[in-house]
Amino acid sequence: MLTRRAAALCAVCALASASGVRAQIQPLAVWGTGPNDVWAVGATLEPLHFSGTSWEKVPLGGTDLGALYAVWGSGPADVFVGGEIAGAGAILRWDGRAWTDVPLPMPFFATSLALRGDEVLVAGYVNPDEAPGSDRTPGVLARLRAGRWSLSGWTRQGVTDPAVASAQWERVLAAGDTIYLWGTLPDGKTPIVVSSGGAWTQLPTPEGEVQSFAIALAFLTGDRSLLALLSGGVGYGRLAEGRWSLVRPPDRYSPPPGMSPDELLRQTLAWSEVEDARAAWGPSAGDFFLLTRAGRIVHVQGGSPAIIYDATCADPDIAARSPICRMLRRP
Repeated sequence: MLTRRAAALCAVCALASASGVRAQIQPLAVWGTGPNDVWAVGATLEPLHFSGTSWEKVPLGGTDLGALYAVWGSGPADVFVGGEIAGAGAILRWDGRAWTDVPLPMPFFATSLALRGDEVLVAGYVNPDEAPGSDRTPGVLARLRAGRWSLSGWTRQGVTDPAVASAQWERVLAAGDTIYLWGTLPDGKTPIVVSSGGAWTQLPTPEGEVQSFAIALAFLTGDRSLLALLSGGVGYGRLAEGRWSLVRPPDRYSPPPGMSPDELLRQTLAWSEVEDARAAWGPSAGDFFLLTRAGRIVHVQGGSPAIIYDATCADPDIAARSPICRMLRRP
């Protein structure tokens, strides 16, 4: 729940700086109901849960560990994690006491989860060796409702929906009746496709004056705004009425009139972190947070990003050399 994830910021800071944790996990997904109930998953580590004071591992009950890419839920006693477990795609469900396996309708890697009412959405892809006749990694969208699965994209019978099968999906997003899928095509392009109950259509690509941009991460804010962080450090876009409006970094060689050197440095450092986000959450398109691969937290407010936390600053040697740490020490 994106609005609740904003309230969990203090817990994410604790995760980034927790002794022994950061060396083992680079968070790939974060979800929670509030500051005292937050989950995080990443590569080669069991799920972590924050209860308000500290992070603790929640063992998977003897399951061979793999990479976990996704976590989502409807409450403290209804949480799903997905990813690669025991060398195959898998979904596990937490009921507040233990994990149980949720068998997928066919083998595929579950890279993203979302809940829409009483329906669980699982997006991912199939390896070519498990997709006869395909030389790429076709996409899959699986839906679990009332104990029954339905599939679109690549299925055991082949392709049921070319738009869903076209990409290796990295994220599924749900807002009311609308579902978004974001991923990577074989040619490296990063499309977003959307459906509101009918056929899937591809959204336009974010474009500047002379070129289009690849998407580093797509996500929804609490007000159901669709945002796309752009690769190459060129900013981010917001989709409104079928068109992208772009928010761009200031030109460091020709900054806006009145921008001080300190503000230009602060913005330059923050913008360089934007495309490296691995999780995003916030109440609105004008107020959201990004958790980066390096354990930094960026707060974007009114179109201007600011680094507000850096886990590496806990190391005195790094803190003495890092311009980010020096900036964070300033009153």
